[in-house]
Amino acid sequence: MERLPSFVVNGSVFFFGPWALVAGMLALAAAPAAAAPQVWVVSSLERVAPDAGPGTDREIPLYAAKGEYESFQIVVRASDASLTNVNVSAPDLAGPSGARIGRKNITLYREHYVYVSTPAHGGQNRSGGPGWYPDGLIPFVDPATGADLVGAELDAVPFDLASGRSHPIWVDVFVPRDASAGRYSGTFVVTSDQGDASVELTLTVWNFELPLRPSLKSSIGIEGDLRAKGGELLRNKLMPRNTELADESDFVGNYGLNCTNVGFWSGADNETCSMSPAPSVDEIRDAAGAHAPGLLLYAYTADEIDSCTGLHESLKQWARNLHQAGVKQLVTMTPVPELYDDGSGTGPSAVDIWVLLPKMHDAAAARVAHVQQKGDETWSYNCLVQDDYSPKWEIDFAPINFRIQPGFTNQSLGMTGLLYWKADLWTSDPWNDVTGYSAGYPGEGMLVYPGEQVGIDGVCPSMRLKWLRDGVEDYEYVELHKAGGGEQWAIDVARRVAADWRDWTRDPAALEEARRDLGEGFVRTFYDVPSDHWAFQAIEVAHADGIVAGYGDGGYHPAWDVTRGQMAVFIARAAVTPMGEDGLSAYAPPATPTFRDVPTTYWCFRHVEYLTGEAIIGGYPDGKYRPTTWVTRDQMAVYIARATAEPRGEAGLEGYVPPEEPTFGDVPADFWSRRHIEYLAETEVVAGYPDGLYRPRKRVTRDQMAVYISRAFGLL
Repeated sequence: MERLPSFVVNGSVFFFGPWALVAGMLALAAAPAAAAPQVWVVSSLERVAPDAGPGTDREIPLYAAKGEYESFQIVVRASDASLTNVNVSAPDLAGPSGARIGRKNITLYREHYVYVSTPAHGGQNRSGGPGWYPDGLIPFVDPATGADLVGAELDAVPFDLASGRSHPIWVDVFVPRDASAGRYSGTFVVTSDQGDASVELTLTVWNFELPLRPSLKSSIGIEGDLRAKGGELLRNKLMPRNTELADESDFVGNYGLNCTNVGFWSGADNETCSMSPAPSVDEIRDAAGAHAPGLLLYAYTADEIDSCTGLHESLKQWARNLHQAGVKQLVTMTPVPELYDDGSGTGPSAVDIWVLLPKMHDAAAARVAHVQQKGDETWSYNCLVQDDYSPKWEIDFAPINFRIQPGFTNQSLGMTGLLYWKADLWTSDPWNDVTGYSAGYPGEGMLVYPGEQVGIDGVCPSMRLKWLRDGVEDYEYVELHKAGGGEQWAIDVARRVAADWRDWTRDPAALEEARRDLGEGFVRTFYDVPSDHWAFQAIEVAHADGIVAGYGDGGYHPAWDVTRGQMAVFIARAAVTPMGEDGLSAYAPPATPTFRDVPTTYWCFRHVEYLTGEAIIGGYPDGKYRPTTWVTRDQMAVYIARATAEPRGEAGLEGYVPPEEPTFGDVPADFWSRRHIEYLAETEVVAGYPDGLYRPRKRVTRDQMAVYISRAFGLL
């Protein structure tokens, strides 16, 4: 993105080249009537350039659990002339059976651009280079009071937009914990003096809930105004390192605070390889006792001390005192065998929470695995640009960098927490200058912006904070599957997009697909039959009625072919009353098997004999049933037609007269099973292919069989 000079009109930023600055300002005053805004929607994982578009997507689908945030962006563009007084309104979202998600659960922000002149250096994971980046989020209304923000230095709306420029609006949607599961929809309207436009949101709320208290621990450094800054972090599911004791009960009960630092910094870091004497057990116990109950209490005692090998005994002494007071020791360092015991002889390591950069993890992966198996916690952290391959948190890196580390990478590597050294490192002009650390590290140490410039008490979030929040929610999806017995499958999904620090996807669509697989894993029976599978509903209802089942790996394997033995089981379970195996419990099969290849000990003996007795299936001239032979579409039609006719069997079809003109080009009037195929086609149980053929000799797959049976027996 090319750097362009700018000027502000009514709180809006207009970008023009130097040669056009004066002409552009005159054009605003004398421009003819302009076209209505061009609007479109994009994913939350996409950055929108000031000259982007126009896009074509006017509707966006979102998927979320109860208690979860999901976001997207509305992009507004002025085409051939400027726009004035641009604003956006959010709707109530209408859901199933009159349910609604009120607009109070939707937060709108205007994205604020900052210019990066000196990008971070990169390697395999590259910076986006110099240019304009949206980052700070200016709320439409005061988040504390709901009042419109008027007259601030940076006012979100209304705003003006110069010809040929685009501006994104960030939309946060929170799903209430008491929301009904199902599909919701609503229309967002973009207004301006030149006309209006709209975009559509469809939100699928899954029938499970994310906990208020995140499973992922975190420690984000802040200074001053701990309530406002800590509250903003907590609203975005990250834990402030320090809190005011008076705020903890509120933070625990309303925001899910799960851990906190009790203090007792030793003074040791990579430049100062010395630790102050350990505080007494009583001092630590008194400090710990002042905190709200139920929190993980830790002392962040030393930072990046891998080179300080002379500190091992001091770390052990600190650890022994902390452990006696019920507090864990957190240190940013690589695990070393010398600290695998705190010296007390009771077993715990001197460091309870090892916090590692990606390069530290990769240099000592075996030791990391050892302490994890021992029961220590390992957390990941991010700082500067310390390697050329792992995710980076500078503004000029792609959004997926922030999203992937907290959730999928941490889960894949067994990390249980996240640390960042600072969230409020501001320059004297933080809304325009984001080099609080130094040039070359834009946005380092800065996840929030001061609220003064936008007219609020407190702070405003960055887009990077929102991406980190979404990563914490990704972590929770995997954690919930672990609790439900699906740990290996969920970890496999995480590793599909983030195997380790080097092998991780740069494709937002791949990450979203993994998240959706995990989400749908809670509301679908089989991991390999997502809700958008063509046979999803049929498979689910057939399973609920005890007709079909899956395999030991948790999958249904919908594309696998059906054997004659499986077909007999499916149809027999559907044909009895009540449906399922319970309906067959009173059935007494013959003592002598009808077919010599289906003995009494065969797994589907009862089902085959039941259908034989009902005149639904038959065998071959050699006396065999051939249960392992694949079922074709013509055979399937015969069996289901016989099973649903009244009475059952061929007798029930005697009065049926098929149409004179065959429905399918490859099922002529003299085809052996035409009556059965036409009977099922007429009752809309089966259908042909788009080319008008039925393909009677094609094998039947498990998803097709579920659909045919569900239709035939009135399950759908």
